[in-house]
Amino acid sequence: EGLPSEGGGVISLHMGQYRSDRIHELLRERMAARGGRLTQEDLAGVQCDVVSPQAQRLLPALLSTLEGPAAEGARQRSEEGAAHAALRALRAWDHAYSGESVAPVVFEALLEGVRDELFGRSGALGPGLWPLIKDSVMVNIFYHHLDDHLVRLVREDPVRVANAVASVLAASPPPRPWREVATFVMKNVLLGGKLPAWFGFDRTAF
Repeated sequence: EGLPSEGGGVISLHMGQYRSDRIHELLRERMAARGGRLTQEDLAGVQCDVVSPQAQRLLPALLSTLEGPAAEGARQRSEEGAAHAALRALRAWDHAYSGESVAPVVFEALLEGVRDELFGRSGALGPGLWPLIKDSVMVNIFYHHLDDHLVRLVREDPVRVANAVASVLAASPPPRPWREVATFVMKNVLLGGKLPAWFGFDRTAF
């Protein structure tokens, strides 16, 4: 039957179009490979896919600000100490939130730190207002618009963004696998938390 046209809106208030776009991409690939047909295995693969279109979009943009003569100071800071290990992990990353990868943890910290700097400490919202609203429902619902603004800042003021990137990377903690951070538990609706984990009613992400 084919797929809906592009720009079909959001999946939920929290996702923007990132997940929707990724599902379209995967379905197009599988349908093209199978003559327009899909199997149960294809759909299972889509459901279990952990590649982040947000990371695919934002990470190259953020790292690009470290290139060029105007960003030499920021680039040098990003290649020293803890920043060097974090930067190396990001540059080698396939943008997948797999359990053993440390890059998702580094990216999440980088994105949060850059937002804190550009929208808060040196941004229009200031260090007083931004910490109060950054985890609010209002910001979470429209976070993809913050990503749009971040991409605009990369184009319009790359040196400022580069300095923010370098500062965040320099403060990077020791890398940890994503499975150690994504520790949420999906509890059984009836027996959740009432039985030992080895019964299998409650499931973790990994």
